[in-house]
Amino acid sequence: MRKSMLSLLEKKGKNEKITMLTAYDYLSAKAVDEAGIDVILVGDSLAMVVLGLEDTLSVSLDEMLVFTKAVSRAAKNALEGGEEICKSIEMISKAKIPVVAHLGLTPQAINALGGYKVQGKNYEAAQKLLKDSRAVESAGASMLVLECVPTKLAQKITQELKIPTIGIGAGKYCDGQVLVYHDLLGINEDFKPKFVKRYVNFNPKEAVKEYIKEVKGGIFPSADFSFDLDDEWLDKLY
Repeated sequence: MRKSMLSLLEKKGKNEKITMLTAYDYLSAKAVDEAGIDVILVGDSLAMVVLGLEDTLSVSLDEMLVFTKAVSRAAKNALEGGEEICKSIEMISKAKIPVVAHLGLTPQAINALGGYKVQGKNYEAAQKLLKDSRAVESAGASMLVLECVPTKLAQKITQELKIPTIGIGAGKYCDGQVLVYHDLLGINEDFKPKFVKRYVNFNPKEAVKEYIKEVKGGIFPSADFSFDLDDEWLDKLY
């Protein structure tokens, strides 16, 4: 049965952790869905890890929709969510569209934040994050992603809110955790922030190097990867 916002709220109530991963295409979405992930996030981080852009500001809504459709075709069990930065959370939620709010380090506002930095490290900034968290919940947000927030501040926000919190670089006390698919697999060699744990070191560059080596050396394709033709027929060809 496909997971829902209700099932995620139930997890929060039971103190059961929520698992979330990004996915941007059919096969990666199929893999994380079949592995049992709770939520698939089609985040605008795809601007950097898929489209090769310098930041998340340049990706358009139309481009996001292409990837969202691909992921939707594969997600049979997981709830599918998207990062929302919108002044009309209340209007959207009233239209019965679940909104996932995003606070802390929001890459979309990276120029205003002055770079990729931990947010809420002093009293004023921490108080603002707490107030913003209350505000998005009151406006109708169904879930809140906290990115690069000190552990104890994220814990306080999580304890106060009724909606689930999902942390990325926000410590272990959030209701759930999210990582970028490419970071978890070690595919993205150029990006390794403190909060990323690589569960495998999948290095596609090394696989390509081995492929090049075998092709040049006449090793690939071997008979195991080729098709035969009866010599009797071959001799009759002219």
